Amino acid sequence: MRGPVTDVVVNIVAGLAQVAILALVAFALSRTRYPTLEPPDPAHAPRARDRICNVASVLVSLGIGVFAGWRLSLVPPPEIAGALVQHRVYDGAGRWLGPFFFALGVAAYVAYPIAARMVRKEALQHFLWRSAAQFRRLDPRPITRSTAYVVLAIAVFAHMALREHHVTVLVDGVAWRDLPWESDSKRAWNELERIEHVESFVAMTGKQVDRPTLRLVFVGGASVTFGRWVEWKGAEFGDFTKILADASGKQVVRVPR
Repeated sequence: MRGPVTDVVVNIVAGLAQVAILALVAFALSRTRYPTLEPPDPAHAPRARDRICNVASVLVSLGIGVFAGWRLSLVPPPEIAGALVQHRVYDGAGRWLGPFFFALGVAAYVAYPIAARMVRKEALQHFLWRSAAQFRRLDPRPITRSTAYVVLAIAVFAHMALREHHVTVLVDGVAWRDLPWESDSKRAWNELERIEHVESFVAMTGKQVDRPTLRLVFVGGASVTFGRWVEWKGAEFGDFTKILADASGKQVVRVPR
């Protein structure tokens, strides 16, 4: 179960991980000679056909990326036997978060190889130079490929994480999972002390968010809160709460926070 303290720790660890990754990238670049480009030959400036081919290569790359992202979105979430009702981030916009960045990563990875096949070599040097000139003549291809690797890895991890996240009402209790490396947590109905309809909560930024979340308080004082990751749609919160109350035999108590 994750509480405010755990959320703070997770965010701190995530921030430190980002700093560590950036430091490693900076160290790797400092230890290697990054390739640069020489100015292209003015005699081989891009013609109209070269520009059309360049735009076409970008569209083809985006098309491949969109197809790859769509295929990733078809990976179904795990099914839980005996579920009366489920609340999942994956059922809303969360289903498309990973595929969106996966599509961008694939498009970035294939963009230059496709351009090399579709655009005349001398004209391609001019297009590359336009990008390189903005970044001290650095060849944009290696950094684009490396960035694509990172984006693809993050996209797949995010998609798998959102697939695993769920809150499930079962006949004999409630089960949930927040993170993909965790196992499902499950409590029987006789361990549930009360159900709280929380009208607002304080976000990590310190701002009060006025939308309902669901808190389950168990015997002994332990609790778990659902609904902070994504807003409940329409009547979904009321329907979910009613099924939960009927299955557990507990009344729903409204609390301000």
